[in-house]
Amino acid sequence: MFLGLILIGALAIWLFKRRGSMLTRPGQLKLLESRSLGGRQFIVVAAYGNERFLLGVCPGRIDYLGTLQSPEDVEPSETIPPTGRLYGEEHR
Repeated sequence: MFLGLILIGALAIWLFKRRGSMLTRPGQLKLLESRSLGGRQFIVVAAYGNERFLLGVCPGRIDYLGTLQSPEDVEPSETIPPTGRLYGEEHR
């Protein structure tokens, strides 16, 4: 009887460890970047496999905002100089 309890306990520990390691395997879902917008609201870039998604996150809600191109797919472009005045420039 005592030996049976030890075997059941050892089996339970082995299953728990095995199941725990299965939960921590690296997956394809990754959080690439996150920025706070204030008021517990965030904008997040998440990747799943080769796709990147822009998400809006706030308490109790996650909104899909769009799919982003991967950096390799974006062609470099010239920087366009700002045309408007900076805030406070007109008060100098």
